[in-house]
Amino acid sequence: MSDLRHDPIDDVWVAMAGNRRARPMEFLSVGQRRQQMVCPFCKGNEAETPEAIIAFGETGQLIPKATSSPEWLARVISNKYPSFSSKTGEQTDSHDNFATQSLPPPFRVSGNPGHQELIIPSPRHCISIGELTDRELAVSFLAMQNRLKAIRKDDDVKHVMLFLNCRSDAGASLGHVHWQLIGTPLVSGSLKRRADRELAHQQDTNESLVKKLTDWELQQQTRVVRQTDHFCLVCPFASRFPFQVNIVPKDPRLNLLNCEQSIRNELAHHCRDVVQGLETLLDNAAYNILLQLPPMERIDDDPWFFQIFPRITKQAGFELGTDIWINPVAPETAARAIRSSLEKSQV
Repeated sequence: MSDLRHDPIDDVWVAMAGNRRARPMEFLSVGQRRQQMVCPFCKGNEAETPEAIIAFGETGQLIPKATSSPEWLARVISNKYPSFSSKTGEQTDSHDNFATQSLPPPFRVSGNPGHQELIIPSPRHCISIGELTDRELAVSFLAMQNRLKAIRKDDDVKHVMLFLNCRSDAGASLGHVHWQLIGTPLVSGSLKRRADRELAHQQDTNESLVKKLTDWELQQQTRVVRQTDHFCLVCPFASRFPFQVNIVPKDPRLNLLNCEQSIRNELAHHCRDVVQGLETLLDNAAYNILLQLPPMERIDDDPWFFQIFPRITKQAGFELGTDIWINPVAPETAARAIRSSLEKSQV
């Protein structure tokens, strides 16, 4: 059984997950790469993965327990190499189990039950969401919404992180594009502080902090990449990463878990458009997409937003030692370049 260990100096939790060393690594050096590796996420190879939790067909219809069904367009499966133990008895591997031991203060340790799922958005071997068709894009975002709503019902889950790692420099171990969804039994200190800042601003001003910043960016226009009736796409004023784009709902009351199909599809297209623009601009750079959700207890009250950023720089000693970030590309410059890239791709 694995465990969660608390670092009392930096106030962070660390999940010990030794079993993840066994993950398949498609992105090895050429000399080490396995020959003719079978992609477990492609159509026809369903037996290579855990049984599907749920799957969706061409029109978004549910296909329960569709492990071997040839009709799926998006599949949801349990992570075969989880960092967090499932409630079904599947546990991660750790040589030393401290979860049941008493440790002296200030040490804290806990078991780490949670949800860890993969959402496969296409039966085709797509490397990036920029390659997804309109239908695959729509159905995969429907699957994301479905799973967020399902996991929300688990009272033990205090926060859900949904993210996508594309290419090895962004942390992907397999090339076939997929979303990861992790529901954790605790809220990290960083996430709690963010939620506390949002709540304090709401109490002081009767206004969302995220909305205030978004409205200011819309007034400035300098860093706005695109705006529509429902969303603002912006390179934020204090971007941590070069070419970082946030996709923020204009109305903080917009609930991702319950939004209608047209809004969900619009959001999906924004994500794909940004990725395509970045890949054109930066020669198919690796990238991450993060869905920043508040803790579950505030999921209906606090805003959410997507972050998309290429991995063209790496954290080094200064960032790791101080948590002060160095960004070599100003967001004003990045926004101009991304706008230009999007305009060219739409011609």
